[in-house]
Amino acid sequence: MRQFLQELFLENIPRKLVAILTAIIIFFFVNQSLTVTKVVNNVSIRLINIPPQKTVEGLLPNGYLLKKIALTLNGKKSSLEEISSTDIEVVIDLSGKKESFTATISEKNLVSLNPQIKIARDIRKVSTRQVYIQLQNLVTDKIPVYLLKPSGEAPKGFQFVDIQPHVVFVEVTGPDDLIRKLKGQGLVKVFNLNDIAPEDLDGIATKTAKNDVVAFTTPLDQRFVYIPSIAPDKKFYFDPNSEKIKIDFLRTQILPVETKIPVTFFVPTKHPKEIDVTQISIQESSVVSSLNDMKVLSLKVYAKNVSQPFLETVQSMMQLVVVPPILLGQRATWSVEFISTKDLEEKYVTRMVQESSATRQNDQPELVKRELYRNRFRNYMNQMILTGDDGVPLDFSITFKGSKILVQPKSDAS
Repeated sequence: MRQFLQELFLENIPRKLVAILTAIIIFFFVNQSLTVTKVVNNVSIRLINIPPQKTVEGLLPNGYLLKKIALTLNGKKSSLEEISSTDIEVVIDLSGKKESFTATISEKNLVSLNPQIKIARDIRKVSTRQVYIQLQNLVTDKIPVYLLKPSGEAPKGFQFVDIQPHVVFVEVTGPDDLIRKLKGQGLVKVFNLNDIAPEDLDGIATKTAKNDVVAFTTPLDQRFVYIPSIAPDKKFYFDPNSEKIKIDFLRTQILPVETKIPVTFFVPTKHPKEIDVTQISIQESSVVSSLNDMKVLSLKVYAKNVSQPFLETVQSMMQLVVVPPILLGQRATWSVEFISTKDLEEKYVTRMVQESSATRQNDQPELVKRELYRNRFRNYMNQMILTGDDGVPLDFSITFKGSKILVQPKSDAS
């Protein structure tokens, strides 16, 4: 065995070394001469020498197109085996181009991003689809941004009322077709109420006294939108000339109603003939008493989901209307109604416009202010709830016996 190993490793050493070296050289040259075909997906396309005042839809600020391309490469096996989309890019030169055109991609359009890859040495042929380059005029315009109802929950102790203004603008530069489309459909922005700390509103609330709402001014660094079709990662900030964006909140509280609320009834015209409407009356109870020949709620009543100025405007022009179960199968109901709503609305709007002008809390034009407060007044009418001093919404049981309507607290009736 020893003799065999000596003959294998020690005899004819020069010849054996020459054979090994020759084999290595042959392997190297053969390996380098082998060619393979490989598909590389998601290769970036970069445009250079774009004509002045021209652009291409989908062109990013760094000169790359949003869309990418798949390349079929033929070349040296040793180089292509490890190549990826981050190693190369396609470069299209727009020098002298004035109109849209179709670019044919060849190895001349390839640029290596990897020092280990030499295009002329390693890649012999490129196959791919043609790339259509649509040149468009580069324009700048203001795009409307619609401020939708914020997401998230209002800070503890407050409830969301409104955001104003409802529309702002952002200045955008891009292809004329895309800018025209964006201008027509607009963009949207949704702020998040979870980003607002309770102490931020508490500080504002201490300065607003009995004002209509607590107005939170959104920070400058949040007044932006993303426009993926222009630049996916860029923040487009709202026009600095746009109005300050404020999110309005109500304090979560119950407000005492300082007047007695009349209690009346409604009988539909379609009712049994044997019922004499002129004889119907509301009976006194634990919640209804007489005052100046009127029936009124004897309870101490509070209002919820409205502001102090709204309540002060409407509290003397409210009534509780009872609908007794006169028709078979009809359910007894009650509701709060406002008398002369148009006059009340105008009174509230005028008051709020005057107060906002005096405190400079709302710098919008008067026509815009009036529309804002009209909408707010109507929202308050729809969302107001009457409660007791514990904040629990009032509810009544209504019965109709003979010609008497009896209104009682639901707990007593049960």
